[in-house]
Amino acid sequence: MSSSKQLALLFLKHVKENDQKKRKSKRKVLGKTEVLACLSQGSISENSGKEPELLEPIPWELMA
Repeated sequence: MSSSKQLALLFLKHVKENDQKKRKSKRKVLGKTEVLACLSQGSISENSGKEPELLEPIPWELMA
């Protein structure tokens, strides 16, 4: 096999690996945003054996 063919195959292999890594990282990001969206609605938390309470997001304003 000529060296140019080997280089082309190596390049295609790297492109395929990078594409797989990109897809995997996008799946991770999507999973995290789904969790964050769920938490922004409020969540239930237990604290030291006391009754669970509903935690809601604190409203805030952007000051420029």
